[in-house]
Amino acid sequence: MLCDMVFSSRFAEEDVRTERGVILEEIGMYEDTPDDLCSERLFASVYKGSALGRPILGRAATLNTFTGDFLRDYQKSHYCAGDMVVSLAGSFTPAILEGLKARFSHLSAACEAGCLPAVYSPAITVKKKAIEQNHLTLAVPGLPYGSPRRFSLQLLSSILGGGMSSRLFQEVREQQGLCYSIYSYGASHAETGIFAIYTALGKETERQALETICRVVREFAQTGPEQEELDRAREQSKANVLMGLESTQARMSHMGRSLMQTGSVLSPDEIITAYDAVTREDVLTLAQELFDLSKASLSAVGRVSAAEEYRALLH
Repeated sequence: MLCDMVFSSRFAEEDVRTERGVILEEIGMYEDTPDDLCSERLFASVYKGSALGRPILGRAATLNTFTGDFLRDYQKSHYCAGDMVVSLAGSFTPAILEGLKARFSHLSAACEAGCLPAVYSPAITVKKKAIEQNHLTLAVPGLPYGSPRRFSLQLLSSILGGGMSSRLFQEVREQQGLCYSIYSYGASHAETGIFAIYTALGKETERQALETICRVVREFAQTGPEQEELDRAREQSKANVLMGLESTQARMSHMGRSLMQTGSVLSPDEIITAYDAVTREDVLTLAQELFDLSKASLSAVGRVSAAEEYRALLH
């Protein structure tokens, strides 16, 4: 089926019209999903002018210009062997593998020139929306996905905002009761990345929550993690690696994503060794580098304040 999609897609005009309608409805759905809207507006602001700043679903004005011929030409110029990875996991024979090689060998070797590199620029973006909670995403520059320090970043995120035992969850929700949901995550790309903290909360607790988040982040950059925190995050990450071995789909995705993004595939033992090598000093140094709030960005959706008020809170 996947080969049929790659090599035999019709791009008939009636199919394009039908799918356009589906995507336009999906765009409307995301507009009504404030956490997704908050994230999308953040990327559009910090990566303005680059491909990373464009909405994944596109815009109605763009979609309305697409034709079957346009999509067919786009596939021919962008779906090339040099930019494609086929990942297999599970039960397959050498004959299946050779058959796939034979089919995909007919693709063009080289694609058109890639996108211009994206550069992070601090930004504040606000979107007023008549909803019960305000949705906020605070972000700072992160790491590209091939960085050797990505394992330190994963442990840092786990300690700071990776679950109910994380510092942000304990401080902002459990101790002060300022929000229901709060977590951190990294979003890495080829040449750049962001580290973000998301929360959803009422307008009346927003200011105190942001002040608390900034304080927790600054304290983390000053002192780093406790050894107990680091050990707990490390063991959790290693357990996730081992649990992923039980899923054929997870293995397939890991191999394809790794080869596409970094050019190699680390074995589970190599990943565990990388996590074991992370020290408190590694996490502290990375936190000091990332958590410069003069470079912080914020996306806010809901009954929000003016952008200048948020900028004053951060700086």
